[in-house]
Amino acid sequence: MSLPEKKTEMIPENFTAETYQDLRQWLNVVDGFGELERIDNADWNLEVGTLAELIYRERTGVNPALLFDHIKD
Repeated sequence: MSLPEKKTEMIPENFTAETYQDLRQWLNVVDGFGELERIDNADWNLEVGTLAELIYRERTGVNPALLFDHIKD
């Protein structure tokens, strides 16, 4: 079994990287774009990996940043 070829996108010449004070600021920016998916009370052993895989497979276009909060145990 071979892995699919990874697509690489060219970075525009006028691209400037943003800097953030902390993770909370970055999460607020991503949430403002509508690209943050919050998942509460997932089980670390049984659900986190499965949910990440399902969301990756089911979404088309840009995949959201996943924030697992209040993880069980």
